[in-house]
Amino acid sequence: MMNTTINNHKAGEEQTRKTVPTTPESKNGEKLIIFKDEESKWAWLAGLVDSEGYIGLDKVEAPTNYGYCFLPRLVIDSTSRLIIETLKRNFDAYITERKPKCLRHKTAFYYTLTPRKGLRTVLTNILNYLIVKKEQSKLMIKSIDILANNKHLRSSTHKQKYLNNCIELNEIYLKIKSLNHRGISKSISHNQDEEIVLLKKETKLINFTSNNSKWVWLAGLVDGDGCVCLGKNKVSRKSGYVFCPSLTIWNTNRALLLEVQKTFGGKIYIHYRKNPNWKTIFDYQLYQREALRYALTNLVSYLVIKRTQAKLLIEALNLLKSNRYLRTEKEKYLVNCRKLNEIYLRMKELNKRGV
Repeated sequence: MMNTTINNHKAGEEQTRKTVPTTPESKNGEKLIIFKDEESKWAWLAGLVDSEGYIGLDKVEAPTNYGYCFLPRLVIDSTSRLIIETLKRNFDAYITERKPKCLRHKTAFYYTLTPRKGLRTVLTNILNYLIVKKEQSKLMIKSIDILANNKHLRSSTHKQKYLNNCIELNEIYLKIKSLNHRGISKSISHNQDEEIVLLKKETKLINFTSNNSKWVWLAGLVDGDGCVCLGKNKVSRKSGYVFCPSLTIWNTNRALLLEVQKTFGGKIYIHYRKNPNWKTIFDYQLYQREALRYALTNLVSYLVIKRTQAKLLIEALNLLKSNRYLRTEKEKYLVNCRKLNEIYLRMKELNKRGV
């Protein structure tokens, strides 16, 4: 199973399979999450899977009656050791480390969950919180059940039933492969306006049974596809610039971002791509200051990668609020602006790609 995973990566990159050492806190302020209940744990994982996860059914040549064997797996990749350690502690799995070929790139960690490690149980529990990977998850559960049934059909008397199951597995494999296809499928017509109308009608709200699970789910999305940032624009003011705090989530699935918008507010922007084979990118933004402060205050204890950025942005929001009443006190106003600039530079460094 792990050999299949390793062979899928680019040649020339050093990879070693090992357990990530337990680290309570990293130098960037990342910390392990402590979940208050079981539902919160599954909601967080679902958010992470929808943003950074891969649910796939590998097809490998093997000396069987069908000629192939099928290997279900769930993979989450991250450059954060703390994310992987949180996954390992709560869900158990194989951990693979891939050292980058380029020194400017960060080391990547791969969390791989298989049926032997309880993949079916995990998929069943996160199914109700998934949007992007929901169909893949349903098909994967079906494939795991068929594979479990095939273990009892190895004898020659059940050969035909075994082969029929393998044919059904192959159909599932092709469906999952199509769903995981990058870019726009040539077999599907994509009219942007019609697609947006359909998504608005078909999107179903996730039924969160507790307020806590709602924030944990969003934290998983933010750590996966989100950006907590403080922008800086030039203006004709005393300080010479203005600061723009925001929480952003990027995804090619508008249904996912509509779910976030309906639950937490904010706006969605569309970014059309020049290449017709590329999917349209949707950009969710929450920048209304009071709503942003409320969201970050609730999110901060469940964030791993973006925790330090969230704390810094809360501090920046407090300084911006204070500056509203200091327009006549120039010295204090400028002191706050200098602090904001320090926060801006710190967050810029934290959000920098690579080492």
